[in-house]
Amino acid sequence: MRIKLGLTTQIIIGAVLGIILGAVLRSKIADIKIIGDIFLRLIQMAVIPLVFCTVIAAIGKLPIKQLGRLGMRIVLWFTITTVIAALVGLILGCLFHPGMGLHLTLNAPLTDDIVKNKVALTDMILGFFPTNIFEALTQGNTIQVIIFALLFGVVLSKANTSQQYDAILTGL
Repeated sequence: MRIKLGLTTQIIIGAVLGIILGAVLRSKIADIKIIGDIFLRLIQMAVIPLVFCTVIAAIGKLPIKQLGRLGMRIVLWFTITTVIAALVGLILGCLFHPGMGLHLTLNAPLTDDIVKNKVALTDMILGFFPTNIFEALTQGNTIQVIIFALLFGVVLSKANTSQQYDAILTGL
């Protein structure tokens, strides 16, 4: 009888075996680290194109009215989860007092660098929008890729007749 395991199960089994082998064999197993490094690079290589195409396809298929309602729900969901995360962080910070007892001093050149690296809110928002999508893709700038994909998907949604949509997607 042959057991069929899904890809996720195989990855989890591989990770557990890697942890066990690393704990038992220690430095003797370090020579095969390259296999794990290649695996991680392959995953990283697939993330940007996968996110790019998925966002475009998902947004582009929606009718424009549904897209507006979905956008409002996403903004609401994002706001609520951000507030919850901030509250959890504040509560845990008050309970555990992280950094208490540490006495760190900052050198003058380091504090000058901190002041010089302040980014204005407008510059930060402007940084979300790529000047060149190919540069954003090659540099792995996920935020810029998502923003471009969202805007491209909205344009596809506006032109959402089945013939136009299919023609545009087959051109990608």
